[in-house]
Amino acid sequence: MNYDELFEMWEQDSVIEMNRYEDASINGARLHAKYLRLYSEAKMVRKKLDADFDVLVRDKKIYFDGKMSNEEIRERGWKFDPFDGLKVLKSDVDKFMKADPDVVKAELAYEEAKIIEEALKEMMDALKWRYQTIRNILEWRKFEAGV
Repeated sequence: MNYDELFEMWEQDSVIEMNRYEDASINGARLHAKYLRLYSEAKMVRKKLDADFDVLVRDKKIYFDGKMSNEEIRERGWKFDPFDGLKVLKSDVDKFMKADPDVVKAELAYEEAKIIEEALKEMMDALKWRYQTIRNILEWRKFEAGV
């Protein structure tokens, strides 16, 4: 699931329909279960991407340092010369590695997973306090009616 799909789902699930507060209150437990599952899954996806990123960075470091065998390079589908014939100082290798398309792609996937996890945490918090929101709406209605 990407964050666009998540926010579209949340737009529908977060609505508290006028005069249907009882339904909204009852659905709170169902929604909590749904978003708890999504949150748990998102957390595991982020942790896996984090571990995969660490392995990729390690492998790319070996590759950029020229210590990876040709067989391993071929298996991964990487170019045999990571610098395309350029003479690169050891101090600049990290700059090349950070700009490597595989590293950039993995880092963006991790960041998206992190955003989704954080958004789901916020959604869980909103659901946790949903009963308070409903109570506030009802109190406001009483106030407007002069009760």
